[in-house]
Amino acid sequence: MGKRKDLDAVYRQLLLYRGALGNPPPLVFCDIDRYEVHTNFTRTMPRVHRFTNEDIPAGPEPLSSPRAPSRRWPRRHGTSRCPPIV
Repeated sequence: MGKRKDLDAVYRQLLLYRGALGNPPPLVFCDIDRYEVHTNFTRTMPRVHRFTNEDIPAGPEPLSSPRAPSRRWPRRHGTSRCPPIV
């Protein structure tokens, strides 16, 4: 694709691959600066959403990842043995 490409041509090319992609309801593509989202959900009218990098608001700081849950097995009452592997 690349910057400043004809997004209409990109959309036409994407339509050629839509079936191989499993016919997804939203088709999303961009040229680095401009974005287009074409929606085609069941029982709704197709819509086109266009926006640029400048349209994306600066959000809050990214969330830090929560601590991963423990993968240890819970202890059985009165023992420290792990459960049998099945």
